[in-house]
Amino acid sequence: MFPAACAFACAALACAAARGADTWLLAEMAAVKVAVEKEGWYRVGQPALVAAGLSPRARCASLRLFAEGVEVPLRVSDSGSARFGPRSWIEFYATALDTPWSGTKIYWLTTELGSGARIATVAGTARRAAAAASFRATTEVSPRTIYMASLKNGEAGNFFGPVVTSFEAQVAVESPGAHRASRESAVLDVALQGVSGGAHSVNVRFNGIELGPIQFADMAARRAAFTVPASWLVDGANEVVLAARESPADITLVDKITLTYPRLFHATGNELRCIAAGRQRATVRGFTTSDVTALDITQPMQPVALRCTVRREAGAYTASFAPNTAGARTIYVFAGGATNQPAAVLPNVPSRLGRITGGADLVVITHADFAAALAPLVTLRSGQGWSVMVVDVQDIFDEYNYGHASPYAIRSFLGRAAAVWRTAPTHVLLVGDASFDPRNYMGFGFCDFVPTKLIDGVFMETASDDWFADLDGDGTAELAIGRLPVQTAAQTAAVAAKLVARERVRQTNDVLLCAESTAGGVDCEAESRALEALFPRSLNVHAIFESDLGIAGVRSELLRRWEQGPRFVNHRGWSWADFWWGCVLEGADAAALGNGPSLPVVASVCDLNCCFHDSTVEALGETLLLAPGGGAAAVWGCSDYVDQATLGAMNREFVRRLFGASHLTVGEAAKAAKAALGSVAARRTWVLLGDPAMRP
Repeated sequence: MFPAACAFACAALACAAARGADTWLLAEMAAVKVAVEKEGWYRVGQPALVAAGLSPRARCASLRLFAEGVEVPLRVSDSGSARFGPRSWIEFYATALDTPWSGTKIYWLTTELGSGARIATVAGTARRAAAAASFRATTEVSPRTIYMASLKNGEAGNFFGPVVTSFEAQVAVESPGAHRASRESAVLDVALQGVSGGAHSVNVRFNGIELGPIQFADMAARRAAFTVPASWLVDGANEVVLAARESPADITLVDKITLTYPRLFHATGNELRCIAAGRQRATVRGFTTSDVTALDITQPMQPVALRCTVRREAGAYTASFAPNTAGARTIYVFAGGATNQPAAVLPNVPSRLGRITGGADLVVITHADFAAALAPLVTLRSGQGWSVMVVDVQDIFDEYNYGHASPYAIRSFLGRAAAVWRTAPTHVLLVGDASFDPRNYMGFGFCDFVPTKLIDGVFMETASDDWFADLDGDGTAELAIGRLPVQTAAQTAAVAAKLVARERVRQTNDVLLCAESTAGGVDCEAESRALEALFPRSLNVHAIFESDLGIAGVRSELLRRWEQGPRFVNHRGWSWADFWWGCVLEGADAAALGNGPSLPVVASVCDLNCCFHDSTVEALGETLLLAPGGGAAAVWGCSDYVDQATLGAMNREFVRRLFGASHLTVGEAAKAAKAALGSVAARRTWVLLGDPAMRP
């Protein structure tokens, strides 16, 4: 490497290291987390901050606020004292967070890093007195009520809005303060996502006026812009109507609709976010109080207050100001009543994950609510010779993503652990459910306790825990990984008790091979019979096949033998998320199993049985693991649809590794077996629901 290139690389590494150290530093110290869910001006009083852990002896000058590793200037009320007393408060401008995993942004307040930055107030100089009558404002509607799993679009989102067919879909788009007399036109931008195959032709109507069609095909995404005269706008909600023009089979979804229009400098609800020309006086009307603040938020993390001239005019208040920097400036103007309250004010629980060098064989990543309930399982594994580390997933978010939930933070933590710990982890257990809807767009409730990674599988977007364990991104996992998809501390305690009880009793020697005749053109029974030679002679293999017993007979025999507590169950055939073919095993059956501590490892070599992330249905693998009276100790299955023709070699390798002379853990056997799949996407969608450190 040339000297200049070497110096550049070293500087980049030093910069990255410093950024990470800053993140760890905040997570390690006493701090208060202020959570916000929308952009705006926020005020938090001293009592709320003290209740969340701020010292009541804090000094005003020592208060410092950070977001995403950057200091954000504050406005601090000291009530005439240097001490931050009970009548004091902080104010600051906050921006929003919009990721697939969270819409809540975390601001960190601390007193441990010296004097803090404060919002400066500047007096602008207007070189031109005349101000524009309006500015270009943009409103966006992004409804997120429908999840489209079949869309494979990489990192882009899969949530959309109303369905558009030959039946009209209506979307309201606001244009408050519209300057209807302006000579400037508005622009309506409509983004659609195709669902059905074939041609799409969607007609767009705006406030009853036809704008024209949007034409495209298949499952593509398409945007189209339409020019709208300002006189067509309303000061409020505009009605956008979408309908397929030519075929009732033409189905699309609304992604987002954006309206850019001329807006008057007139506050709505005592606030206005506007664009003003630098060094030119701007005047905003329509405030109900004289307590008006103007902030230059062109650099939103470094806002600057502008001096305002406020006067009473026609029963309201008008504020004038002049940005002191040239060029277009983004200004947020608001009256005192527009102050927002945070979504939450929480204490930081100090953590030091980034300082760990010793490490552990088995890393358990869980939600704080579930940690105590895991104690019996942790004690069991420790007694078996494992070094175990239990990690709060929020500590990972704090140290690797500024407090924000993200699967990338979890993989970064595991990557660092593998790289620098003296005892590098070999097994990872995720304890907590995950969801394709972590932001609860669909209203089923929050259940994204330990996120998964949604990837483009072979047939659809789906969950991949294997993605966490593939530290170098080559498609092969370096770590054995599993998950307990629990949603409560009680569920966690129950599953932990099941797993501990299993290892305190002698398991039976029974193996069940359950198979339908054919699926996807594959002779499932023949492939199941090929497994028999891979089991030790000490095990009793029972074939439960459709050709021998019929569907009703398979169901009866499977449930009868499962109640006796087999050691291993292998299923080949078609399935859905919550049942096996012909309903030979359904969710209700799995939940009612009474095999007690004689709990099998289940290889569910079929479709969707481990789609634990689906908020609309409990997958069969989840039900078996959570069953109170028995069920399974672990379920290895797929979160995607499967191509049965590709699964024979993987199934055989799993059995060979699980019951071979090497005595691998279930997680190690699953990791090794997936190498038999040529497709990286297919490999990543096989999920182990259970503790990867257990043995069969």
